[in-house]
Amino acid sequence: MLIIILLVLAFARPTIRGGLSGVIGPNAKTSAVIILDNSFSMNSRRDGKLLFEDAREKAVQISKAMQPGDDVFLFTSTDTTMATTPRSFHNFDALRRELEERHIDFRVTDLSDPLNLAHNLLNKSNNINKELYILSDFQKCAFSADSL
Repeated sequence: MLIIILLVLAFARPTIRGGLSGVIGPNAKTSAVIILDNSFSMNSRRDGKLLFEDAREKAVQISKAMQPGDDVFLFTSTDTTMATTPRSFHNFDALRRELEERHIDFRVTDLSDPLNLAHNLLNKSNNINKELYILSDFQKCAFSADSL
């Protein structure tokens, strides 16, 4: 139940409404990181639908909630060779095209690396709103031993 409530709250994108319009509130800029689990375990089906396809659709929904001026970073769980200066998406159509190009991967899965990178990126961001979306089946093997 808690997971469902947290997902609803995340998609609602609650903000503080008040006198600092544009800085704090519904017009505040957002930095978001989407971590998409593209590991083999996401090849499983739930209710006839691939978990990966469902996660990718959720990522598209997140991109549609973004506003001009927001920046979004996209990482996958199998990309352990992430650049030190990852690409920030300001054009959300380009982000959706990038999501369409992502597929299930058979490489080693590690959610710890993208989580660390997301932490660093969001800490450096000057935007008021900082959001992290992890779209995964959260298999224990997806985390390095030192992160458990």
